[in-house]
Amino acid sequence: MKTALKTTLLIMLFYTSALIAHPDDIYWSKSFGIPSTDEVRSTLIDGDYVYYNEFGALVRWDNRTKSNKILGLAGSGVVYTIVKHKNYIYIGGSFEHFAGTDANFIARWDGNKWEKVASGINGKVLTICFDNNDNLWIGGIFKKIEGKDSTYIAYRKNGKWQQLPELNNQVRSIINVNGDIYVGGDFSI
Repeated sequence: MKTALKTTLLIMLFYTSALIAHPDDIYWSKSFGIPSTDEVRSTLIDGDYVYYNEFGALVRWDNRTKSNKILGLAGSGVVYTIVKHKNYIYIGGSFEHFAGTDANFIARWDGNKWEKVASGINGKVLTICFDNNDNLWIGGIFKKIEGKDSTYIAYRKNGKWQQLPELNNQVRSIINVNGDIYVGGDFSI
């Protein structure tokens, strides 16, 4: 399993890098413009689609048609994380609005429109994860959600944010491995 995961990650990084940063690629089009110097902070591969962020936009590359489409803009904000859960694409970042939606640092796309996921988050969402019970977990640089203390990490169960023990610094990554939630970041607990 670990070898398969490493291989998948290497393929994902190579494929995304080739897609975004190589104008000599046979599928590169001048309409894409010059490869940016902006960091690509997150990617998601979903079948024939590759989602990535660039210049505050979420872009979807369609490998079947060899074309890309901007799905939305974060204004002056940045998209830090992209996750697929069920039929939705979730994004988190440093944006209060995304594609005209009052997003409040996290939004989801149903394939047609953007929707607000939560309210009252007071800072950046750097990572999104779902547990085996479909509960939404977020981590980042925030201290409150819906007026309640929630330092750097929180999860949403049955539509309500649940408090977790406070951390002393930002959460950069949350992953679900066989039902166990692992958290990484700059904290020492």
